[in-house]
Amino acid sequence: MKKTAIFKQSIVALFAALAIVACSDDNNDTPSEGAIAGTYQGWTKVTFPYMPTGMGLDGESVQITNNSDGTVKVVYTSKGAWGTSTFNTATVTQSGDEYVLVGLGKSTIEGHKGGKPTQYDCALTGSISKDKKTYNLIFTINGVMGGTKINFSNGSAPLTLLVANSYKGYTTASSKMFKDMITKDETVAVAASEDAKTLTVSFKSKMWGTASLTGVTVSVNGEEYNLNGKGTIQMAMGGGTPKDYACVFQGTVSKDGKTYSLSFTMPAVMGGTTVTLKSGVAPEKKAAEARAAKQALAKFLAGE
Repeated sequence: MKKTAIFKQSIVALFAALAIVACSDDNNDTPSEGAIAGTYQGWTKVTFPYMPTGMGLDGESVQITNNSDGTVKVVYTSKGAWGTSTFNTATVTQSGDEYVLVGLGKSTIEGHKGGKPTQYDCALTGSISKDKKTYNLIFTINGVMGGTKINFSNGSAPLTLLVANSYKGYTTASSKMFKDMITKDETVAVAASEDAKTLTVSFKSKMWGTASLTGVTVSVNGEEYNLNGKGTIQMAMGGGTPKDYACVFQGTVSKDGKTYSLSFTMPAVMGGTTVTLKSGVAPEKKAAEARAAKQALAKFLAGE
């Protein structure tokens, strides 16, 4: 009887040990072939030193295919300016309820204004849930703009990240004292807040001064985004002391980001002055009209 009891206890202990080993193996398995293969749709958040809160793109994709040696090929294709990143032999391990990816590869990004594409070293890290519904892949490109990170995730980008950008163009200004004054080579920077709920709009112009508006909101209207906010703009002339003027900001940006109109309206400047940054090429303006507008602005700021 004693031997039978001891034998039964030994069998129970053996099965318990096997169960523990099996559980341990389940937590750190090599994924089965094809476990994460497929095409993933989502959005990207891109950060770099000049845009630390990031800019976003919807409609991005990552394709993963199997290799015969157990590694996977990962290809990220951007519909925007970030080109294609390819990792031919990324490794995949299973950790709990997710798959972990690591790899080294190359990113091919087109040069500024359509220049020749350049290839950069790129590192991949990230994870995909077992059900493939939640994923987060990070592509790090140290050689682009002082260090760029592209974070690809499931879901859709916040509106604030979709409009975050540096908008370049020309300004046209009008008031009761002049009309359609053109200034070339102007820039308005739009950045998302840390929590991605609102925007900061910055405008620095030799002609129109400096504005930095916080708490700017964004909404969707058909095929464009509408921006609205208010704050102050500092204006000075001829090296004089800058003065603060109340400013109302309104803007529209097309969903593809190619067409935009960003306006700053100062009710107390020359009976109401509106300065609008526009995309495209500035129209030619007669020199006499430009001089008259500058003189009117100088007189106003001088208190005349």
